[in-house]
Amino acid sequence: MAFCTVQARPLESGKTIEPHQRGSSSTTLRRSNALRKARAIFRKYLPEYVDSSVVTRPWWRTAIVGSDFDWRSPFYSHFIRDELLETIYEWLGTRYRYGGTSRRGIDCSAFTRRVIRSVLSVNLPRVSRYQATALVRVSKDSLQFGDLIFFTGTNRKIRRVGHVGIYIGNGVFAHASTRRGVVFSHLSEGHYRQRFLFGGRILNAEIAGTFWN
Repeated sequence: MAFCTVQARPLESGKTIEPHQRGSSSTTLRRSNALRKARAIFRKYLPEYVDSSVVTRPWWRTAIVGSDFDWRSPFYSHFIRDELLETIYEWLGTRYRYGGTSRRGIDCSAFTRRVIRSVLSVNLPRVSRYQATALVRVSKDSLQFGDLIFFTGTNRKIRRVGHVGIYIGNGVFAHASTRRGVVFSHLSEGHYRQRFLFGGRILNAEIAGTFWN
């Protein structure tokens, strides 16, 4: 099986993230709803991540990982974990658009591709099923922060990859939902529980590299 690897690296000095576009009331509403749901999900499933004294960004604490965390993952670095959460935050509320790759609309695989490229400087394949074959496969019980998670398409009887998200922990993941745009969701939600296939992990390499364009 082919897989991609990347060298973990510290945050770059002066790095900025593309600002979220707020061009319409519907965009603002999606953004507000996505933030509200994110806080609710984190408080329920990842309370150790939440800083209750902060209501604006960043409202999360550094994501903590256990002693059994796979040290080969670039997300072993708390700098990289923080940057992943920050980058996802900037995309929250972006509407879903099939084939979209920008703030005006984005689909699930473009979202994971853009986030991972921003945080790790790695270019994943554009399509979710190819992303699945590019990573080291992991089971549901072995999922950890930063893994990609793969689901069937809307027809779950066809057991092939049709959707992808980014796993955060304790069932929480970020993805571009067809109905709600970029949001945090939980694996216990019925359609995601039924459609889940497997996870995929990016590993460190001795030499940083970009494997796809």
